[in-house]
Amino acid sequence: MLFADHGYPALAAAAPATPVQYRAMLEGRRTLVATDPRDVAIGLAITEQLGQVEWLCELSVHPDHGRRGVGAALLEAVADAARRRGCDRIGLSTFRAVPFNAPFYAANGFGALALGRAEYPLADRFHAEVPAGVAPGKRVLMVRAL
Repeated sequence: MLFADHGYPALAAAAPATPVQYRAMLEGRRTLVATDPRDVAIGLAITEQLGQVEWLCELSVHPDHGRRGVGAALLEAVADAARRRGCDRIGLSTFRAVPFNAPFYAANGFGALALGRAEYPLADRFHAEVPAGVAPGKRVLMVRAL
């Protein structure tokens, strides 16, 4: 629903991943989960390592818990884990103009990286993550030094 409010109704209307699709997405990746005081999941971060870069595949916080620091705390947990594995950056691709995307990441230490300056695994992943029907220019590759 949130994406519909920001110009991407097709993304908002897309069917959620099935359990089989979700398990396949998690294969070979790391997942960090944020919970509330009752130990109910309220957010998650899914990452994988691409060379020296910890790639943020997904960061999601339940809307009822948004704007309370959960996403920022998950990013810090990702950064801590990536440093321990020897990574020097976190990378991601996201929507440029959606307020809970690029502006959120910029406020948390990420900067845009021009595709022409990005090494192969990052540029390749960026292109792989552009949703069908979305112009690549609507997205941005971002990195944060660790």
